[in-house]
Amino acid sequence: MHRSSTQIAVLAVLVIVFTTFVFAQIITSSIVGRITDSSGGVVPGAQITVTNTGTGLSSEAAADASGAYSVPNLQFGVYEVTVKKAGFQTYRATGIQVLASQSVRVDVSLQVGAVQQTVDVVAEA
Repeated sequence: MHRSSTQIAVLAVLVIVFTTFVFAQIITSSIVGRITDSSGGVVPGAQITVTNTGTGLSSEAAADASGAYSVPNLQFGVYEVTVKKAGFQTYRATGIQVLASQSVRVDVSLQVGAVQQTVDVVAEA
């Protein structure tokens, strides 16, 4: 009987660990948006980098032909969004709070200018 209870305990621990792992993979968020220029025209091909400031992990995406982008499968946390495109100033938004199972919209208007110039935007809570 002791062996049976040990097997049940091991099985229960495995179920809890597996369930926690699967649940953590399901609860993810995303950052989405549209990249335009100062006149409202779309900017296809802009490179978007999203970095979790707590973990340092980054994900990348590119704007499609309509200027839209999506960075899925993000864990909750605070993020920095950087957008680059040749001929435009680099755009950086910090303090983007992403909660579990949330889609956060970050639309960007790029300013024409040298690539070395950066526009910093700090998100408010």
